[in-house]
Amino acid sequence: MKNTYTLRDKRELIVRNLTMDDVKLSHEFFLSLSEEERRYLRSDVADIKHVKKRIKATQSGIIIRRIAIIGKDVVGDASLEISTEEWKGGTGYLRLLIPKAYRDSDVGAVLVSDLYEVAKERQLKHIITKLMRPQKEVIEMYEQLGFRIEGILPDYLVDQAGEEQDMVVLICGLEDLQKVHEFVGNWIDGDLGSVGAGEM
Repeated sequence: MKNTYTLRDKRELIVRNLTMDDVKLSHEFFLSLSEEERRYLRSDVADIKHVKKRIKATQSGIIIRRIAIIGKDVVGDASLEISTEEWKGGTGYLRLLIPKAYRDSDVGAVLVSDLYEVAKERQLKHIITKLMRPQKEVIEMYEQLGFRIEGILPDYLVDQAGEEQDMVVLICGLEDLQKVHEFVGNWIDGDLGSVGAGEM
């Protein structure tokens, strides 16, 4: 599935599924991130073996991975993992990776809007994301997209440098996610003018 959006700065953004043909492209994207950005990711994305593994995991249909592209460059990576545990029915786990240079752009909102359709089709009720406390800018980005901090678990995770970090859990209801979806739809239709991403 491939969708094309015109951002408010008039650049064309393509959002499509991540496939095995994208191993090199995806690996280059991760390598372009700063060491600080990679430090707080779940795994060593500089390892191409991991890149292949994470793409292959989409074949189960439980994890949907999408990439955002401007020109020839990947500017965003998103995944939505559908919980298969009955007691967690209606829950999805979202991961957004937007390079620092694009966090003030519309890329994050477009990716969330894009995955909203998947969440709605799968009848999800809540979307959860988990981050490390030092990822302050990323946490703020999620909050602008409608997520709220639900809890903090001290020293729960270990970063890529081997240091323990607090885990911050954020949650967003599908209704709140719908607001982002409608926001993106409105600016594509030319109705929002100069409204900023933080004003959703």
